[in-house]
Amino acid sequence: MLKLRNRGFTLIELLVVIAIIAILAAILFPVFAQARERARLSTCISNLKQVYTAIVMYADDNRGFLPPRPRAIDPNFNSQYNGWWNLQPYAKTDGIFLCKKAVKWNGDPGVNNRGYSRVYAGPQATGNFLKASYHFWPHVYAKLPYDPETPARLDVDLDDPAIALNNMGLTPAKLQRAKELGGPLATCLLHSINIRGDEGIVALMIKGGNVRFDAADKYPW
Repeated sequence: MLKLRNRGFTLIELLVVIAIIAILAAILFPVFAQARERARLSTCISNLKQVYTAIVMYADDNRGFLPPRPRAIDPNFNSQYNGWWNLQPYAKTDGIFLCKKAVKWNGDPGVNNRGYSRVYAGPQATGNFLKASYHFWPHVYAKLPYDPETPARLDVDLDDPAIALNNMGLTPAKLQRAKELGGPLATCLLHSINIRGDEGIVALMIKGGNVRFDAADKYPW
């Protein structure tokens, strides 16, 4: 009766297997990373859709007006009050104001590199705050003459010449682009969404509550 001898892998065979695994890893890891970033972006977009629901509920309770614009506690808006805090009672969770993908602030990685600002319940840092990754810009829809203390309305007509849509110093081309977009309510600068390093803006539109992603160089603000 013949005995079968146990035979191990040769060194060459092991090296071939290792090389194949390394090649597959080099191919698949960027794909997995890109898929993860896309998933994070989808979460940020979903959050903004929930934010819009909270905005509509707030406006219904406040004669159609939006929350007051945010007020800075420090110069870089790392800490602020008003704005998102007014929507907190209408949100199912504070997490809708946070976009984990947005680890930049105003495009400067050296400013607020936490990826969020602290929105306090009042002008003083009382310790009671929520995390907000999104810029809240409802005051750009106030009536002329522009008054930063006047809340904007949810049903604003962006073509109304009395609307201070261009109070941010928009050029005519950027003003037209803002109208084409539908007038963002909230925006967030994101890091790269793919391995090429493209950057963009995720924005909640005042018209219909649509949320979209645009390349940073096409965004009017």
